[in-house]
Amino acid sequence: MKNDFLIISNMFKSITNIKLPECLKNHDLSQEIAASWNEFSGSLYHWPSALEDYEYAYNSDEQDIDRIIKNIHKATTYLGSLSSGYLGHGYIARVNHALKEIESDFSKLENFISKLPQPFEISQIYFESKKSFAEKTHIKIQQLLKNIPDGEDKKQIYKLSLLMEEITLNISDVSFSLRNINNSVNKLNGQIRAINNIYNELVENFNEENKKDIFTRNYRQCMVYFSDFTNKFNLFSYDYKSFRKNNILIIL
Repeated sequence: MKNDFLIISNMFKSITNIKLPECLKNHDLSQEIAASWNEFSGSLYHWPSALEDYEYAYNSDEQDIDRIIKNIHKATTYLGSLSSGYLGHGYIARVNHALKEIESDFSKLENFISKLPQPFEISQIYFESKKSFAEKTHIKIQQLLKNIPDGEDKKQIYKLSLLMEEITLNISDVSFSLRNINNSVNKLNGQIRAINNIYNELVENFNEENKKDIFTRNYRQCMVYFSDFTNKFNLFSYDYKSFRKNNILIIL
């Protein structure tokens, strides 16, 4: 699978490395070419800051996920014992502790994921608004080449034309990658909201049972909520780790 981060970052580097040759000023269309290029050259201006925001929690978020999974296993064991009627051995306190650990780590993960959409969306919106200027720049350069006699100027401008051609060929891939990243991040945020909702129902039900007389408690409904929570979290974990795996962090 393609690394969307790499595709976008390669475009950013290509744009950054292009410098309009000085000899361009000696010819007609130079101002139009420069104007179009200046518009497009800032099309990925927001991309480095988006990567920085992603990098901020890059190394800690997977540790949070792994701790949550360990605590899910603990809570499953203890809650299973409670639902089967084993009320001793401090199982209630152990479930409470595991749930609090899950909530603490999940809140960190939620905070990180919730901040991702804005920088990526800004990058996508800005690029889409500027990408047409790449084609305009390329067309103007080609028009200029037709009217320039052979010589050093033409060689330099021809090299520029080749670079612009490569950029225009990759425009659609960059657009797709930006959309793909935003779709993935929005999906992850939707999963987090669903996980939060079922977690709150789980905790509410667990606390209600704990208020009852010890011999009338029934934790089976808690197990239903917890099973739903576990399934949703495992799906989120898989999707998020896939997102990370397919988008290895790129340091510009």
